Amino acid sequence: MRITRNLEFQTGSKEEKLPYETTDFPYVASQAELDDYREPFVPWHWHNAIELFYMESGQLKYHTPNETMVFSAGWAGMVNSNVLHMTEIQTHKEKNIQLLHIFEPKLLAGDHGSRIEQKYIMPIITSSQIEIIPLSPKVSEQAVVIDLIRRAFFLSEEEFGYEIKIREALSQIWLHLFQICAPILQDKTQSANGTDDKIKRMMVHIHEHYSEKISIPELAEVAFLSERECYRAFRNHLHMTPVEYIKIFLDFNAVIVNLDSLSSEKRKQCIDSIEENVKELKSYLEQNIREKENLPEIPATGMAVLRQQFVLAEAIEKWIDSVKEK
Repeated sequence: MRITRNLEFQTGSKEEKLPYETTDFPYVASQAELDDYREPFVPWHWHNAIELFYMESGQLKYHTPNETMVFSAGWAGMVNSNVLHMTEIQTHKEKNIQLLHIFEPKLLAGDHGSRIEQKYIMPIITSSQIEIIPLSPKVSEQAVVIDLIRRAFFLSEEEFGYEIKIREALSQIWLHLFQICAPILQDKTQSANGTDDKIKRMMVHIHEHYSEKISIPELAEVAFLSERECYRAFRNHLHMTPVEYIKIFLDFNAVIVNLDSLSSEKRKQCIDSIEENVKELKSYLEQNIREKENLPEIPATGMAVLRQQFVLAEAIEKWIDSVKEK
């Protein structure tokens, strides 16, 4: 099992670079030692692969565009293909260790267009309502799936037939997940939201190029929108302007990258500046959430992103406190 202590991205995007041994068997098992990551959260990212995970110890909060869930030790879950997500450590009382099965859908589907792909794989990975599936050890049918996920980590790469055995184990898990998702899959009213993709593209561009001067025409072009549509998208779905969204990343990321090279005095000045900006942003977000959370006309995506930005602001505050203690 691969030990991971950081996250790598594909060049020019926030798509995670996955460490498959070979492209002809797109699967990797990894143990994420989250306390050793540079920050107490993993930033927004996505991958085409399915992410099946089991919390060995600690507590981790997952955020997706429309969901926020906390997973404690003994819980498990599945993050769907191409779903934007971030995670945040929730405790430091014990080690935060997460075990993951990461695999491409085609590992189970076989040939493109196969009956297995059409009948069992595509309905889940193309469902706009299935972003993340939580599995609780207190629910009997979910506890069975958790046990299957956990036991699959015990398979050894050195044993004969490993590839077939791990694919068989993942297929069993997938069938259980398919049955759990049946009520959602039978809902004919679900539909994809094209605006989510445009917002995601612009968010990723900001995250990738925060250290550069980002113009609104440039940002709009990323999502194939006019400038007016760009502003409207941010206001309608995030309830802030693109400039306000960019603001949180500037000083914080600059300091993270250059912290060790700064003098003690300069470091203190930068951290104090970040702290002041984050307090101001957090206050703005709190007020915005209070004003909009009960309004039926506010899109779910917009409220979700507002809450996620609030979580990010809190995470930065925790980071500032940890730096001050050193």
